[in-house]
Amino acid sequence: MNYSTVRGEGNMEKEQSTRVVILTAAYRIVGDINLVPGGRLTDYMDTSHGFLAVTNAKVTSLEGCKEILEAEFLNIRVNAIEIVLPVNEVKT
Repeated sequence: MNYSTVRGEGNMEKEQSTRVVILTAAYRIVGDINLVPGGRLTDYMDTSHGFLAVTNAKVTSLEGCKEILEAEFLNIRVNAIEIVLPVNEVKT
């Protein structure tokens, strides 16, 4: 896992990189978001100010068969997200 240091309200906390799958009406996005250890994905979404910052992102068609793009960083509009979950919770 990747860790980065953030400053907030005078405290130094470590953020933990979490690999997620995001589904929109048109795309499947796999990438990393940074959560504070013990933080919930739901809380991250609620405090995102309208956009999720996703790094190391790969965007494909919903079926996953057509690659659209890869990017080191994407901002994804929260209102466009239909499903988001950690990759390790995906069962096929």
